[in-house]
Amino acid sequence: MPAHAILKLSRQDIETVTNLKETLQQERLALENSDAESLEALLSDKTSQLNQINDNARRRSELLAALGFPNDRDGMQSFIATLPQEERTELSALWDNLETTLEECKEHNLINARVLQHTRGVVDRLLTIYRGSAAKSVSLYGEDGTQTRDNEHRSITKA
Repeated sequence: MPAHAILKLSRQDIETVTNLKETLQQERLALENSDAESLEALLSDKTSQLNQINDNARRRSELLAALGFPNDRDGMQSFIATLPQEERTELSALWDNLETTLEECKEHNLINARVLQHTRGVVDRLLTIYRGSAAKSVSLYGEDGTQTRDNEHRSITKA
C-alpha cells in the first residue's frame, strides 16, 4: 500500500537527515581545524546520505503521482489529510520533523560554506603575499602600525 511505503520512506528520511545534520556539524569542526583527513571521510558520508535522501524523494514523488497528488508540499499535505487518523498523525509529525531538520541542515551547510569561503580567502591572500604577486593590491602594516601597500621591496624577514 502506497501510504505505508510513504510512511516507511519518511521514517528512513528522518534517520538519514538527522545523520546528515550531525555530519554537517562534524564537517564544520573539521573545516575550522583544517582536518583534511576527516573532511574526506565526511564528504563520503555526506554524499551517501544525500544520495539516500534523493532516492527516497524520487520514490515518494512516484508514489504521490501514482495516487494523483502533486509532488510538492501541498501535495504531501493533501495526501496526509486522506489518511486514517493514526497514520495521519504519525506522517504529519514525521513530515514536520523532516522539514524542520532539513532547514537546520540547510543552515549548517550555509555556515560551512562561509567557513570554507573565509578559509579560502585567507589562503589566497597568504599565497599572494608569499608569491609577491599583486603586491600593490595587498595591504600590510608597517613598523609604525600604519597600513602600507609598499611591500615590493620588503624582506620576508622584516615586519
